[in-house]
Amino acid sequence: MKKDLSLREELDLKMRGRLPIERQNPQNGESRWYYIDSRGRDNDFVADTKINTIDVDSPDSPNPYLQEIMLEEAKDNPQNYYIWCTEGDDLVRDEHAQREGKVFAWDEPPSGGHPGEDYNCRCTADEFSLERYRIINYPKELLKQVAKNLIDEEGCEEYIYLDTKGIKTTGVGKNIDDKDTFMSIN
Repeated sequence: MKKDLSLREELDLKMRGRLPIERQNPQNGESRWYYIDSRGRDNDFVADTKINTIDVDSPDSPNPYLQEIMLEEAKDNPQNYYIWCTEGDDLVRDEHAQREGKVFAWDEPPSGGHPGEDYNCRCTADEFSLERYRIINYPKELLKQVAKNLIDEEGCEEYIYLDTKGIKTTGVGKNIDDKDTFMSIN
């Protein structure tokens, strides 16, 4: 998070659930630190609107709902967000593997920076779209089972190819060697 924030920037980050707020007089059962829960509402607050809060243990505790909040914001302004993608192999750092498929804002880099900025990082930032987010976050075990079924039952093969964005991708399918068969596919 940026250190030298104007009062307006700090207030905006607090209202969007990005920075924790300190309670001056916590009541019984309340934590000293909390985030504003901005899920499911717009940024136009009305004075008599109840604001939901999320208690956390310390000012260093992350907002447990930050991914949901960022996903909601990304739907409205997809150009300001990206989806973190790793190479998916054993060389990926644990910290980066945990970011796989998650949404991040371009103006709020995570620790270590955006994909590819950290030393020897091979991660990439995929353009945000709701469809892409859903595909990346589809249950991995289900996708593996579907691929296995295609290989076992339909004689398909696993192969590596470059997708339309030039990203290495693994797929399952059949190789078509002749033009007539290719042209007959609907």
